[in-house]
Amino acid sequence: MQLFQQMQQEGMTPDKFTFVRVIKACAGLGRLEDGRLVHKQFIQSGYKSNVFVCKSLVDMYAKCGSIEEAWTVFEKMPSRNVVTWTTIILGHVQRQQWQKALELFEKMQQEGVQPDSVTFVGVLNACASILALEEGRCVHQRSVEFGCHSDVFVGNSLVDMYAKCGSIEDAWRVFNKMPSRNVVTWNAMIIQSGLESDVFVGSSLVDMYPKCGSIVDAGNVFKKMSSRDVVSWTVMILGHMQCREGQKAFKLFQQMQ
Repeated sequence: MQLFQQMQQEGMTPDKFTFVRVIKACAGLGRLEDGRLVHKQFIQSGYKSNVFVCKSLVDMYAKCGSIEEAWTVFEKMPSRNVVTWTTIILGHVQRQQWQKALELFEKMQQEGVQPDSVTFVGVLNACASILALEEGRCVHQRSVEFGCHSDVFVGNSLVDMYAKCGSIEDAWRVFNKMPSRNVVTWNAMIIQSGLESDVFVGSSLVDMYPKCGSIVDAGNVFKKMSSRDVVSWTVMILGHMQCREGQKAFKLFQQMQ
């Protein structure tokens, strides 16, 4: 922001690329007032109809907690693409205005804009948050129609949505059909299936997490286990040793005894 101001003081006129970068910086830092100032300068510079700058403004206002100003910029845009629509939808999801996000998802398609994988992830999160199972099934069908259902992030969101809405069978059905799965997918099915408390599954998770650099997650699983045997205690102790937490490992050894 300081460089942006210095640039203008030295007589340099910012272009649309400058505005995009500075607006993104304001969004990342949560600097709403600075963002408003840049927005004002952007209008004075005559770039008010540029879709990339407007998209950045919508994103900045949403991330800074001013969804009303994000909506004002959005409505004034002469044209809106999938990125812009997704940005405003995600802004409402972040503000926990889940029903509004679903309404915008419908309006987006009515205006002929095809959603992408990021759009579906946001909308499915909205469905999961309000336990809207039927709406979630409709969104799932749309993801199939638009060819986004095979995306691993959409798949994860579908598994999460179905599980949170109480439809474990649907969650398993999606899980089994996913062409690829990541650690998020597996974790979602293991927390939702209740297998986390199983001593064998739990021990495996406690062993896996420190090797992946997350002793905190290992500890969370360890605490949730309904019973612990010598294996689960040992992998937890070794996990702390791997993470160079020798004192904690020794305390766990004493606690185990």
